Amino acid sequence: MEIDYAKSPLPAIYQDVLGSHDAGSNQLNLIRPILNYLQIGISLNYMLASDERDDRMFTHISVLHDLRALEPLRKNLPDVYAAVAKQGFIADTGRYYLLDSINGYKNA
Repeated sequence: MEIDYAKSPLPAIYQDVLGSHDAGSNQLNLIRPILNYLQIGISLNYMLASDERDDRMFTHISVLHDLRALEPLRKNLPDVYAAVAKQGFIADTGRYYLLDSINGYKNA
């Protein structure tokens, strides 16, 4: 699963970080292409055991982003890089942060 952030609104994590900075169009043009690299999409599907309707499935989708993709920001936008990196976590395969998520979607 891959999500293209080239033309869509920035994910909430970047909207929050850039809200405290005076972000110009050059900064946004630097961030947008970076978001499309080194993504990992995770989809979790489950059914509630206590639910009376057995046929309702819930789906949670999370997009993890490898912090290595943010290396260009380290030099050009160090404050943005630091704010995002603070929210990262370490896994066996590298260092990631939650880029985006859709939670609690019910499949019909």
